[in-house]
Parts: sequence; C-alpha cells; structure tokens
Amino acid sequence: MGTAAAASIVANDLPALASQRAQLARHTRDARLLANLRLDRSVQVRRAAWSVRLQGELPLSVYLVALNDSDATVRAHAMRRAPTKTVPVRHLARLLDDSMPEVRRAAAERLDVLAHLSVARLSALASDADPTTAALALRALEARMHTLSVRQVAALTRHPVGNVVALLLRYRGNELLPSRLDALLLDPRPEVMRAAALSVPAERLRSLVLAHPRHQPLWDAVRERVESRLSGPTEFTGNYGTSTLCQTDYAIVDGDPCVVLHVEGWQAYGSRVPARYRAASYLGGISGDGTGVWAVRVPSSVTTVRQALDAITPAAVLAARAAGRHVVRQGDLYAVETTRAQDNTAPTYIGRHHWDPETRTLSHPEHRTVVIDFPVRFYLQRPLPMRGSGRAFAD
Repeated sequence: MGTAAAASIVANDLPALASQRAQLARHTRDARLLANLRLDRSVQVRRAAWSVRLQGELPLSVYLVALNDSDATVRAHAMRRAPTKTVPVRHLARLLDDSMPEVRRAAAERLDVLAHLSVARLSALASDADPTTAALALRALEARMHTLSVRQVAALTRHPVGNVVALLLRYRGNELLPSRLDALLLDPRPEVMRAAALSVPAERLRSLVLAHPRHQPLWDAVRERVESRLSGPTEFTGNYGTSTLCQTDYAIVDGDPCVVLHVEGWQAYGSRVPARYRAASYLGGISGDGTGVWAVRVPSSVTTVRQALDAITPAAVLAARAAGRHVVRQGDLYAVETTRAQDNTAPTYIGRHHWDPETRTLSHPEHRTVVIDFPVRFYLQRPLPMRGSGRAFAD
C-alpha cells in the first residue's frame, strides 16, 4: 500500500474502516502514521497501534492521553512503551493504583517505576490481588532489604502479607528482638513460621518446645530446621505427581525434641528406564549439648521416633540398657559400662571424639566434655548415609 493510500485510510476515521486502520497499524513502519493511529477514536485501532514498538519517541501529550485511555489494554501497552526520559516516573507510578490488573502488572514490570517507590508503597503493592504484580513488588522489596532502617524493619514484621514478613526474616531476622521472633514462630501463616524457624537460635527454639510440648507450630518449626540439614532425597517425582516430606512422629527424648520425616512415592528416571517406588526416612532434632540441629537417615520403614532410635543404636548399647548398665551418649558415640578387664585404658580418637583414660574424660569440639567414672567401651551410631546405600556415621 502506498503512502498516500495509507494516509487517506488514517484520515478517514469512520467506524466501518476501523478494521483496515487496525491492520495498517500492525504492519506500517511509518512513525508518523502510527502516531496518528495511536490517537484514533476506535479502541480496536488504538490497541493495534500501541501493540507495535515504534522507532523514535512521541510527544509527552500522546503518552499522557494513552496512559489515561478508557481501555485497559491501551493503558497497559502505553505503560510498556513510554520512555522514562519523555514521561516523568510520577505519571507512570500512578497506574500502579489502576483498577485493572493488567495495567498494574505492566507498571510493576517497569524497574524504573518500582525504584521510584518508597518501601511502604512497595510493601503495600506486595498485597496486590494480582499475583504477578505482588511477586514483582516483592522482588523489588527484596533488593532493598539490606538498606531498611530499624524502624522500617520493625514495621514490616507486622505486615499483613506473610511473604513480606518471611522475606524480612530471611534477610534481617537476626536483628529482631527475641520476643518478636518468638511471636512470629507462633504465627498461623506457614511461610512466616517457616522463616522464623530458620531465623531463631536453635537453643531458643528447643526451650520453647520444652515449655510448650503440645504446640504443633513449634514442632513444625523444628521440622523446618531439621529439613534444612538434609542432603538426601526429600521428594520423588513420577507420573502420578510429586511426593514430599511429611512429619510422621515427634517426641521429646532425654530433653531433646526429635522428629521423624518420611517421604515415599514413584520416582521417574526417564523414558527408557521404568519408574521405581522409593521411600526415605530421617530422624532429627535439636540437641541440648550445644551442637544445635542434627539429622540422620534411618531405614525407610521407620515412621516413629522410637523405631528410629532403635535403628541407629548399636545392639550392644540396647543390651546394656536392658541389663541395667550405665550408658552415656556424646553425640553419635555411646560409652557403655563394661568389666575392668575390658576397660579402654589407651588414649583413643573415635571419629572426632577423644578419650583420655588418665582424666577419664571424653571430649569433642562440638559437645560438652563428659567424665566417665566406670570401665567403658565405646560404640558409634551407624545410621544410613544421606545418599547411596550402606551404613555411615551420623551428621
């Protein structure tokens, strides 16, 4: 089509010719014609004209007309096309309050617009009804986490959107008061509780569980800490979906909260290899001897804390307990009472544990030193390795 014919179509803005003008808008490379079509009376034509990227810039008035257009699609296209050096950011930021989700989404896609917003405005935008807009605002807020003032941090801990509070805990959780962290551990929103569980000191979480042993959110927090220590399989994906870890049992054992996590399901290995049904179980908890969070893998048939403890405890230790002999545990090492003839009288390194027969002390870099005043033999726990097969030492 010649330039003169195209100009005549543009000049004739009759509704009957709207389809022709829209088709012309999609295919023309003439910047002047396209600029005129962006101001056409027909919504169909304006949509088509603004959907095309124009080489060069238009006057500010053209962008302002389009940003205030009655059609949401036109406003969204204009938001994506408007250059910051032509249109002030304050005009673009106004569309974050638009009633239509697609317009707010287009505004949130502009990094220059989000950079213009305050932390309070970004955190409010994170609660937007449109999930894409909320996610983009959350990402922009994440980039500013390290620059927040103490007052802003305190204000965000009370934000109604759980993802905002969880994001704050992830980056600035170590700066919160212990009382505030304790409150967030009991938050009903799972994402907040999960983030708080990973932020609160392990010893503090252990104390809370011992004080409130029937409060399920605290046990969920223990589970989150244990799960963060796992390096073995935690989910299986096959033709029937994805199976993830679940908590099958929990209990307080010798003053330490312990949980059992279990996962089972079909695991796909590709089109040439048939899927297999797999399972994995883990025992973990928070130790009161200063080592913090620990986790070991146990046989996949285990679903209770008692079964898991029996599975990793050597048979000689179980027999000694049944016979009423002294048994002292330091981490993954058991000191079992024996006869004087079998007493361990030589200095010994067992893993990272060190036995000094002269002072009768058992020491470890991460555990409290234990004094043993009876003839002793040592036995190591033998849990399953996190990956592969066979037995291995505990984490």
